[in-house]
Amino acid sequence: HSMVRSIVGALLAVGEGSLSAAEMAGLLAARQRVSRFTTVPAHGLSLMEVAYPPEPDLADQARRARRFRG
Repeated sequence: HSMVRSIVGALLAVGEGSLSAAEMAGLLAARQRVSRFTTVPAHGLSLMEVAYPPEPDLADQARRARRFRG
Protein backbone atom coordinates (compact mmCIF):
# COMPACT_ATOMS: atom_id res chain seq x y z
CA HIS A 1 0.00 0.00 0.00
CA SER A 2 1.46 3.39 -1.02
CA MET A 3 4.80 1.77 -1.87
CA VAL A 4 5.63 4.08 -4.77
CA ARG A 5 4.67 7.15 -2.74
CA SER A 6 6.98 5.98 0.08
CA ILE A 7 9.87 5.35 -2.32
CA VAL A 8 9.41 8.80 -3.86
CA GLY A 9 9.46 10.31 -0.35
CA ALA A 10 12.77 8.54 0.36
CA LEU A 11 14.20 9.68 -2.98
CA LEU A 12 13.26 13.25 -2.11
CA ALA A 13 15.19 12.81 1.14
CA VAL A 14 18.23 11.77 -0.93
CA GLY A 15 17.82 14.86 -3.11
CA GLU A 16 17.55 17.09 -0.03
CA GLY A 17 20.70 15.55 1.46
CA SER A 18 19.05 14.08 4.57
CA LEU A 19 19.66 10.54 3.27
CA SER A 20 22.68 9.32 1.33
CA ALA A 21 22.40 7.29 -1.85
CA ALA A 22 24.18 4.44 -0.04
CA GLU A 23 21.60 4.52 2.77
CA MET A 24 18.81 4.43 0.19
CA ALA A 25 20.43 1.43 -1.50
CA GLY A 26 20.65 -0.28 1.88
CA LEU A 27 16.98 0.33 2.58
CA LEU A 28 16.00 -1.08 -0.79
CA ALA A 29 18.27 -4.11 -0.33
CA ALA A 30 16.82 -4.79 3.13
CA ARG A 31 13.32 -4.87 1.61
CA GLN A 32 11.94 -3.48 4.86
CA ARG A 33 9.61 -0.54 4.87
CA VAL A 34 10.43 2.22 7.34
CA SER A 35 8.26 5.13 8.43
CA ARG A 36 11.24 7.48 8.51
CA PHE A 37 10.17 9.36 5.37
CA THR A 38 7.13 11.28 4.28
CA THR A 39 4.73 9.41 2.02
CA VAL A 40 4.19 11.91 -0.77
CA PRO A 41 0.69 12.79 -1.99
CA ALA A 42 -0.50 10.93 -5.07
CA HIS A 43 -0.90 14.16 -7.06
CA GLY A 44 1.26 13.97 -10.16
CA LEU A 45 2.20 10.29 -9.83
CA SER A 46 1.02 8.15 -12.73
CA LEU A 47 1.17 4.40 -13.34
CA MET A 48 2.80 3.97 -16.73
CA GLU A 49 3.08 0.19 -17.07
CA VAL A 50 2.38 -3.09 -15.32
CA ALA A 51 4.59 -5.99 -16.38
CA TYR A 52 3.96 -9.61 -15.52
CA PRO A 53 6.34 -12.55 -15.95
CA PRO A 54 5.65 -14.92 -18.85
CA GLU A 55 2.67 -17.22 -18.22
CA PRO A 56 4.81 -20.29 -17.36
CA ASP A 57 6.63 -18.29 -14.61
CA LEU A 58 3.59 -16.49 -13.19
CA ALA A 59 2.55 -19.11 -10.61
CA ASP A 60 6.12 -19.46 -9.29
CA GLN A 61 6.43 -15.67 -8.95
CA ALA A 62 3.12 -15.54 -7.05
CA ARG A 63 4.36 -18.22 -4.59
CA ARG A 64 7.59 -16.31 -3.98
CA ALA A 65 5.67 -13.08 -3.38
CA ARG A 66 3.32 -14.78 -0.89
CA ARG A 67 6.29 -16.24 1.04
CA PHE A 68 7.96 -12.82 1.14
CA ARG A 69 4.82 -11.10 2.43
CA GLY A 70 4.40 -13.69 5.17
